[in-house]
Amino acid sequence: MTSFSAIYRGDVIHRRHRPKVHRLHYRVFSLLVDLDELPVLGRRLKLFGHNRFSLFSVHDRDHGKLALGDLKSWALEELSNAGIDEAVARVEMLCYPRILGYVFNPLTVYFCYRADGTLVAILYEVCNTFKERMTYVIPVVDDTRPVRQTAEKQLYVSPFIPMECEYHFSIAPPGGTVSVRINEKDSEGPCCLLPSTEDVTSSATGLFSPPFCLSVDDVKNHCGHSPGSGTVTDEGNTGIQTPAIRIAHSKRGRGRQAAKRQAR
Repeated sequence: MTSFSAIYRGDVIHRRHRPKVHRLHYRVFSLLVDLDELPVLGRRLKLFGHNRFSLFSVHDRDHGKLALGDLKSWALEELSNAGIDEAVARVEMLCYPRILGYVFNPLTVYFCYRADGTLVAILYEVCNTFKERMTYVIPVVDDTRPVRQTAEKQLYVSPFIPMECEYHFSIAPPGGTVSVRINEKDSEGPCCLLPSTEDVTSSATGLFSPPFCLSVDDVKNHCGHSPGSGTVTDEGNTGIQTPAIRIAHSKRGRGRQAAKRQAR
């Protein structure tokens, strides 16, 4: 049986253009979890837990409905609510795990696949520092890579970026590398660029077993992925407006108030 879950190691870069130029660059690692495999991984891996404390863990209540439950069922429900009724065989979640119980996921990405391995849709679950959430559900309209999508900004995220913006997503789906690039624009042009590029370093089923991480060649043989190098450029994205974008809300509060203050 092929395992689709994996660990990606790479970089997250935040580049704000206005009102004052600011740049951040962090080395990070992310988990790509096949949601059908999640319970099994939680039982099989000594240092990884599903809905329990461990060195590394993933908890259902950190995502989706913010409660114990089946995250894949939640994702399929979001697709249905958005009018996307195609059969989905596999949902992969790209996220940060809890480390000793602590985590902040500003963006969790769900890749929804047909049985033949083609993408049906991508879900972008955004969380701000006020613990408010919103999920943008956008269909994938063709096989062009990178996947280019757009959505109007609906959740307050930063006092430095206005609400009247549009997100332009450019996505290289998981394989040997995964890349998530978000260009945020308003009527005056680009405001902020958020590129993230990561290389696969280990199959999740091989994690925490000696050796600690598999080599890239081992991952290629184990997962069927072909590793590749990841690069980030400064070129602008040209988003493609796609239909049936659904926005799901939860936990509104101080962030909405801050957005109102910003608007004034």
